[in-house]
Amino acid sequence: MVRTVHRLVTRGPYSVVLHRSYTGLLLQSAGIAVMYGTQGSWMRQSRILQLPFIKVLMITFFVFTTVFACIAISRSAVEDQMLQRALEEEWSESIHNSTTRTSHWRPP
Repeated sequence: MVRTVHRLVTRGPYSVVLHRSYTGLLLQSAGIAVMYGTQGSWMRQSRILQLPFIKVLMITFFVFTTVFACIAISRSAVEDQMLQRALEEEWSESIHNSTTRTSHWRPP
């Protein structure tokens, strides 16, 4: 819900990424997958991934992360549309005045 007192913030971290928390969580999930899944990681070296319970746990983590990524991407698009409708003048001005389009970048 966008209230009449809300303003579009385009300074600081928001000048780079509008949806910082979604982007951060997506990057964190990818980092965890790389950290634990690459050659040389303790999970691969200890062979713990060969245990059935751990395999199920990793598959569950992968499914959860994939579902979360889809939700975050779709939700950020919905939030952008809501902000654009509620703060139409500020939204248009911020896009027009920005030196790059990154101020309204959404996770792919």
